[in-house]
Amino acid sequence: MLRKISFLALALSIVLVGCGGGGGTSTVTQNNTRSVANQWMDTLVECIRQGGPGPTANSRAIGMVTTSMYDAWAWFDDTAVGVYSADEKFPTTAAKNDANRNKAISYAAQKTLLDLFPNQAGLINAKMVELGYDPNLTVSNLSTAEGVGQSAANNLLRVRHNDGSNQLGGYTDTTGYAPVNTVDNIVDPNRWQPMEFVYPDGSRRVPGFLTPHWGQVTPFALRTGSEYRVPAGLRYGTPEFKAQVDEIINYQANITDEQKCIAEFWADGPKSETPPGHWIVMAQTVSKNNNYGLEADIKMFFLVGNAVMDAGIAAWDSKRAHDYVRPISAVRMIYAGKTIKGWAGVGQGIQDIDGANWKPYQPDSFITPPFPELPSGHSTFSAAAAKVIREFQGSDRLEYSYLMPTGSSHYEPGITPSRSINLSYPTLTSAAEAAGMSRLYGGIHFRQGNENGLDLGDQVGERVWQKANNYFAGIR
Repeated sequence: MLRKISFLALALSIVLVGCGGGGGTSTVTQNNTRSVANQWMDTLVECIRQGGPGPTANSRAIGMVTTSMYDAWAWFDDTAVGVYSADEKFPTTAAKNDANRNKAISYAAQKTLLDLFPNQAGLINAKMVELGYDPNLTVSNLSTAEGVGQSAANNLLRVRHNDGSNQLGGYTDTTGYAPVNTVDNIVDPNRWQPMEFVYPDGSRRVPGFLTPHWGQVTPFALRTGSEYRVPAGLRYGTPEFKAQVDEIINYQANITDEQKCIAEFWADGPKSETPPGHWIVMAQTVSKNNNYGLEADIKMFFLVGNAVMDAGIAAWDSKRAHDYVRPISAVRMIYAGKTIKGWAGVGQGIQDIDGANWKPYQPDSFITPPFPELPSGHSTFSAAAAKVIREFQGSDRLEYSYLMPTGSSHYEPGITPSRSINLSYPTLTSAAEAAGMSRLYGGIHFRQGNENGLDLGDQVGERVWQKANNYFAGIR
């Protein structure tokens, strides 16, 4: 498990302003002296915000884009080898210079992004134009940088279109999963229950389990998604089960403005970069802190991309295997007909409520994530990304700060927070642990789900770090 590291005063903070729930975390403000790899991360994150299909597919997209960029870069390197282009090297007829590296990386990123986010073609192609490249060019000649980039993307896509994700089928389930419980009836209190989402226009929908087949997707470094499957959850009817439910109720009953801000900042729900994309933003902070150039950025984003991709596969394997109950269902089962303290809704604060009406500190349009609890995806994604960045950087330094102005909440606009709150994460570990704890504050996860997710992510990150270093060293 990640060690607990105390919060330190920030001397060189990067300060970002605005509330992060739902609408996404602000991209780190930097000028375009950044590497082309770093700039493409802006486009990737914005594609996810505008039309990403959810945390699992988004984590795969991040892994794919960063890998195609790495493979294009590796073609020019005398030592490193690519993942999907391992047997090919850039022909000597074209110079191994930064201009060609940037061009190859950009054509690889563009082609991969267009495959993953076809509805965002305008955004993607606009970046090509901004960089001075023809977005309509198709080249197969490997003696050109454009051809190298497009070949790197093609090699990757040829494999990833058959990796078990069912991308070409809209990421729909391939396993025939059906929930044991329904929105109106609990058959097994230990199992996940679908929930009804109520939208601002009054419409209602009951989403199914998002990508229950995801544990079968081909990982980058893990042997299989089940390699580090987490232990089963606490069982309904035991004192331990009730204790974990009571802990969530108590967190909400005593929730502070700061905890609300933490819950919302890390929520990463619809129309956001989602948890895996959040860690691309964190990696951009590390790049800025260290004045990274092209090679360091390419390698770090490659590490983070594959860490979050494998984290999603491993987490969803366990989610499917255990199909574990969410706090909202557990609280309502145990306390229906009993008076408890709970959040009464926007602007209504904490009140005495019937346990049957308890709900997380979340909007009704996304009252709880549409998939099982164990483990926490936030914790798994965060710990995996933090692990590889920490190893690559050689320290735990992050120095990230986010200002939540008075009344800036998307959940309680004009109300929360009652005063400006600055969320500070001096270390990668503190950020990963805050991401995990945010789910307890929000009423989304139990402590076991958080802690198991942190452990799982750390294991995944270590495997990704080891395998990526083989590619960096020219070992396949």
